[in-house]
Amino acid sequence: MGYELGDREYEALLTTPAAKRYDHFVNRAADWGEVWLLKRGESDWAITRSDDGAALAVWPHRRYAEACAVGEWDDREPAMVDVDAFLDDFVPHLVDDDMAVTVFPRADGGGMVVAPRKLRSDLEAAISEIP
Repeated sequence: MGYELGDREYEALLTTPAAKRYDHFVNRAADWGEVWLLKRGESDWAITRSDDGAALAVWPHRRYAEACAVGEWDDREPAMVDVDAFLDDFVPHLVDDDMAVTVFPRADGGGMVVAPRKLRSDLEAAISEIP
């Protein structure tokens, strides 16, 4: 289901620095229990690439993921993964495959690239603060 995302919040977050978008992602994923990705088929997930390697792209809301389904990702659809499944299933695979996570990229790039263990730690800390 996800949280209600108004146009004002949507637009404002697109212009914030990557570190603030990272914090927003962590808090929203913890609060709502959702991580959004782009995929093609059953398990072909959207990956960003740089000189440092490959990273799985994730967003806090379907709308942000949809906005990035352009260019090389134009054949992908938003897919929600429960935050617990993300932590239990995705993170260990990312660690094993020596991949990072690009948190909340925009269509023009610019997400925050973090190690999966760091993202796990931050998500678990945010989840533990929920009453």
